[in-house]
Amino acid sequence: MSVVLKRTFIGIGLLAVLAGWLFLDYWVDGSNALGKLSHGLPFTILVLIIANLTVFEVVRMIRKRGIDVHLPLLMLSVTIMIIGGFFVGQKSMDTEFSGFSMNSLADLDFQTINPETKQEILKIAVIQPTPLCLMILLGLPFFYSFFIIVKTLFGSGDYNSRMMTIVMSIFTFALVGIPYTLSIFVRAIPFFGLKLIILIILASRIGDSGAFFVGKALGKIKAIPQISPNKTIEGCIGGLLTSVLIGVLLAFVFDLGVIFNMNNLNAGALMGFVIGFTAQIADLLSSLIKRWAEVKDSSNLLPHFGGILDLTDNFILTLPVLYIILLIIWL
Repeated sequence: MSVVLKRTFIGIGLLAVLAGWLFLDYWVDGSNALGKLSHGLPFTILVLIIANLTVFEVVRMIRKRGIDVHLPLLMLSVTIMIIGGFFVGQKSMDTEFSGFSMNSLADLDFQTINPETKQEILKIAVIQPTPLCLMILLGLPFFYSFFIIVKTLFGSGDYNSRMMTIVMSIFTFALVGIPYTLSIFVRAIPFFGLKLIILIILASRIGDSGAFFVGKALGKIKAIPQISPNKTIEGCIGGLLTSVLIGVLLAFVFDLGVIFNMNNLNAGALMGFVIGFTAQIADLLSSLIKRWAEVKDSSNLLPHFGGILDLTDNFILTLPVLYIILLIIWL
């Protein structure tokens, strides 16, 4: 069996597992099986697993360069940040609006709500938790950074090794903790949270496949050979167009124009382009880290795919950019 065929079968299997887990999240949310914890708990568990595996892989690559990063403390800090994001999302669901709480929205038929009320509900859902979100996104990284600085200053080693320990510890925390915590905030948005997560996954991953096949068939001009030798300009354009196509398709399927406050065509094209572009930049960042660490893949956890970072690097930038766009639209 060829490598491409093996990769295809493994990819389909991974996609089936992911789809099953997201359906479980949807079912738990819709059935209110876990009470107030129903909204996004299975998704949060999945994020915790992926985030901690990613931290492990990144620290493993950093250590190949002789830089000491405290893995248990880093994993604990990222875990606390993500769990904090989950409870911020739960708190926002208790917000009272027109006589009912956000939690009760799951029992309503969103299509029957008038457009003005829809907009106000979504504005509250996106904006209301922002102060707590900022406290999580800025406060926890600050305290982690402060602790690492103090710990390293009073530790052992020369000034260069200490400096690199501080820089790479904070870098890894931000690289993993911030985007995956933002994924929890996005998931907490009523009606559209899970749909937005699916949009990011499909637009970025299918876009990546589009870039691979177009690049293989038509690629001639190398994009950034020093970082990613196989990436071509033609492949990048093909991947971007694929992401736009997926974005438009999902916008009409999920009626995403409502959450982006524009018509479905514009919303799909805009988000497909943004997700496709930022996913490719994130992929280049991941390639840069691996070349710096002198490794081909982040790990060998997933046969023919590499590691968790190799499979999920697209989300490093797509999640923050998506969240910022939502804030700009609804502020």
